[in-house]
Amino acid sequence: MILLGLIACTLAWWTSPLPAAEVPLQAGGEAFVDDVTLQRSVPPPVEAYLRYPNYRGYLPDDRSQRIQVWLRVNETEAVERVQVEVMNLATGEQVLAASVADGTGEGVIQFDASNWPLGRYAVRARLGSYEYPAYLVQKISAKQRDQFDVWFDEHNVLHLRSKPVFPLRLYNTVREFAVVDDAEIGRLDKMLEAPINFNLNYTWCPRFSISRASCDALIHCIRPTA
Repeated sequence: MILLGLIACTLAWWTSPLPAAEVPLQAGGEAFVDDVTLQRSVPPPVEAYLRYPNYRGYLPDDRSQRIQVWLRVNETEAVERVQVEVMNLATGEQVLAASVADGTGEGVIQFDASNWPLGRYAVRARLGSYEYPAYLVQKISAKQRDQFDVWFDEHNVLHLRSKPVFPLRLYNTVREFAVVDDAEIGRLDKMLEAPINFNLNYTWCPRFSISRASCDALIHCIRPTA
């Protein structure tokens, strides 16, 4: 198998096994590969994307209750209509089933969730025997939503600590994310002289061991918005 070694880059790559002969790859030099096949990547018969609710599937009951699902039909000779189905995950009952008009192309289907009880729902698009992976919609109360530090409304407006915010951020290419010393704290303090309310770290990745000092520095860099 091919084992991708570390490649010189702005951020080191990690190894990933692939089913083939073992070939070490370096930043430079030449590599010769034999028995290569080229296969067309065929899209699924139907694709779907949950446009709203747009933040982790949360649907607060005091905001818009119009579920929006973008659909694209790729099957040019489909003889059946696309079905959009919604299932209550607590009861296993189907709460909605809608058919989309015949034909290929793309569009947005909307349906009303105002009469749904609070809970978790699976939204799935189907064409014939093919099912596109389901999306999770979690209908919650306004009181639950108010407990979130961050959320997005139906207009894609960011709410931070219950206030609408327009994010202004710096792209922070921190030297060593897992270690924050006095010099790094000073650099973050210098960044705060700019009128920003967010800090985006270049090396944020679950592969890194995040120190407590680093987390405290990041929290320090994000100021509440008046």
